[in-house]
Amino acid sequence: MKRSSVIASRERETFERIRPAEISARIDSIHAPCLKARQYSRGNMTLFHENHDHIPSTPVRRVGGITLFEQSYDGGLVIAPHQHAGEDYLNLVLAGGFEETIGRRRLALYPASVVFHASGEERTNRFVAATRLFNVGIDPTSWAGAPPPGQRASQPLDDAVSRGSMLQLLREFRRSETASSLIIEEVVLEMLHGTALAPPTHSRPGRAPWLGRVDELLRSKLDARPALRELAAVAGVHPIHLHRSFRAHFGCTIGEHVRRLRVDFACRRLAATDDPLVRIALEAGFADQSHFARTFKRLLGATPSDYRASFRPR
Repeated sequence: MKRSSVIASRERETFERIRPAEISARIDSIHAPCLKARQYSRGNMTLFHENHDHIPSTPVRRVGGITLFEQSYDGGLVIAPHQHAGEDYLNLVLAGGFEETIGRRRLALYPASVVFHASGEERTNRFVAATRLFNVGIDPTSWAGAPPPGQRASQPLDDAVSRGSMLQLLREFRRSETASSLIIEEVVLEMLHGTALAPPTHSRPGRAPWLGRVDELLRSKLDARPALRELAAVAGVHPIHLHRSFRAHFGCTIGEHVRRLRVDFACRRLAATDDPLVRIALEAGFADQSHFARTFKRLLGATPSDYRASFRPR
């Protein structure tokens, strides 16, 4: 389908020409006071360009109350305290890395990191290397039933499911087919209501300290194959109690959790290195590369090679 026909479609999503003042306001709201933006067009897509070197021309795609775009920053750049007024953000780090300070919290974000930025929270950013980000802005007022700004706290989403969702959004953002608009909305809603960002419920139990010890052990030894009785001994509880409590808290079995941890480890290595797939597979604890590839695609919907390609410059 030609891009012109996409623009003419009845979908709510548009590649639109945004007024220079609106572009400047949008960027300033994210990165004030260090940016002064100007706007120009390339074909049917609107692009914005910052007068310095750390933000190249970037397409902006809008789907309902969602804004998607990629952005680049120079290494060494420090962005003064700022906040996202009235708009939540999801970021996927495609390359490089940065440190973010929110109050007394400091986050270190690297390739394949996913972070949620709540509107109204003040933050400072320091880019430790040349960095590329995929950004998803969300207008909470456009989503019926979604908690309003301020009811969610900024937080890293350090799990394979969130990374897979952001990768799917990135793929759909880069496509020019009309069906991608509906997919984008569905994935964002699922992230808001079906993952770590979903509002807590009173039925979910608090995590017992021994569950933390089991989780830490599993994370530190991805290539190990512990038996349930061995993990129960570490926790100091009966294996049946461990199984039931683990599933109630994490929403999956211990084996499924281990599989996700291994895929999550592989995601970071694929994004940040050029290591051979077989080496990553073995270091992540998979029996071989084919087992790794099957599991990876089942959880993330993409092959390891396709996932890695998403993080490379286009």
